[in-house]
Amino acid sequence: MRSRWRAAVAAAAIVCVLAGALLGYLALRPSAAATPTDALPAPHFVDETGTAGINQTYDGAEPYSVGGGVAVLDCNGDGKPDVYVAGGSGPSGLYRNESPRGGSLKFAKVADSGADLAGVLGAYPIDFNGDGIADLAVLRLGGATLLQGLGGCRFRPASDALGFADVGYDTAFSAKW
Repeated sequence: MRSRWRAAVAAAAIVCVLAGALLGYLALRPSAAATPTDALPAPHFVDETGTAGINQTYDGAEPYSVGGGVAVLDCNGDGKPDVYVAGGSGPSGLYRNESPRGGSLKFAKVADSGADLAGVLGAYPIDFNGDGIADLAVLRLGGATLLQGLGGCRFRPASDALGFADVGYDTAFSAKW
């Protein structure tokens, strides 16, 4: 009697699994009315860099060939992503996001931010002092530099105060604490 009961339970379990698989297949299969993927428009990107107000060039001789990074951070606490763009042998640039919500991209270059440095290969946003304001680890030809965020998209050098001395050729950054 027990063996028949076990067989019935096993058969019911198999039927449930098969029914679930069939229902899953029917729910996930494309319907006949679905649009074929070849009829969908191909995705494309539109270069809005110039119209958005970002006018930055990364340039330089061979040592700068490994750089060209961009750091995305909120330097003024408004919840919008601002960008810090490496400049290579020229100056880097910090651009504050002034885009209206739901509108076209609009950025304004921040003059005298304290982050406009030459020789920048790339940068990483980080809050190294835990004050809730974005700081920057800036990779430069000749050594990395730490910049403390002061709020309002302003920065000051912090390497010396933190005992951070780097004289290398840095192309990557990692932090753990």
